[in-house]
Amino acid sequence: MNAERLRELSDLLITVDAQHNVQAVLQQLVSELHAIINNPAHAPAQTQFVETLVPTFLGT
Repeated sequence: MNAERLRELSDLLITVDAQHNVQAVLQQLVSELHAIINNPAHAPAQTQFVETLVPTFLGT
């Protein structure tokens, strides 16, 4: 990989992040996953995690 190709890839990643707010979604998922880890039997936390994950990354 040369510098030009690396630049193209970094520009693409920045564009995708800006369009889909990837960083914020990942931070939200981390927060929700911590809630599940701290209280695994709490169904609303599990539901919230899935509701964030599925439309964002699986497109449904």
